[in-house]
Amino acid sequence: MANSRQKLFDQFLTSGFGQVNETEAEGIKKTASVYDWNYKKFIPQDKNIRILDIGCGLGQFLYWLKENGYNNFLGVDVSQQMVDFCQKNISEKVEKISSIIEFLRDKNEQFDIIVMNDVIEHLEKGEIVDDLESIKAALKVGGKVIVKTNNAAAITGPRIRYEDFTHELGFTEYSLKQIFNVAGYSEVNIHAYDFPRTSIKRWARFIVQSVIHFFWKLIFFFEYTTVPKIVNELIFAVATK
Repeated sequence: MANSRQKLFDQFLTSGFGQVNETEAEGIKKTASVYDWNYKKFIPQDKNIRILDIGCGLGQFLYWLKENGYNNFLGVDVSQQMVDFCQKNISEKVEKISSIIEFLRDKNEQFDIIVMNDVIEHLEKGEIVDDLESIKAALKVGGKVIVKTNNAAAITGPRIRYEDFTHELGFTEYSLKQIFNVAGYSEVNIHAYDFPRTSIKRWARFIVQSVIHFFWKLIFFFEYTTVPKIVNELIFAVATK
């Protein structure tokens, strides 16, 4: 089973990920601008802080770090294809790892910020809390981890949950906060992962999206179930050690 999972990750880029994600420079720059919109306020302005990107993928967040003057960073990934892509196109500061726990085992209180974009949904349920505890141990006192994932409460939740065969789980704002609480973080906040409203087209899309989200929440209300606060397709947690 483990070998089968690793085979999927070894061929992650060429087996499908590269076809549904923009791998050209302009696409990477576009994704980086969305990180700027969502994450910038949570990352200290001190350019010397140490930042770890777990599951760096195509390196969009590493690109954002470089563009904003952060150079004390490291990207890691379980996929050799992703590591090779990043080293060729983004930065040589990328390493292949076998697991989060093994990589962080001897790195207590070394990082100010740790980021996991679209990673936690690939982890097996039984290992997630242990991984989050390892991440907490690797953070300096007061350090933060930012974790972005799919939102099962979104109208598109089932699509994003099952679009990738390597996805193991889906989360809502409640279950995402729950695992951080269990892992012992001092403060946890969940946010909608939004897109920059920097043009008339983006504003129009945002208005239509807001109307759809309102009626989607009404469905939860009339079904006598918990009405989620966030129904965007993506959510992210900001948790403090």
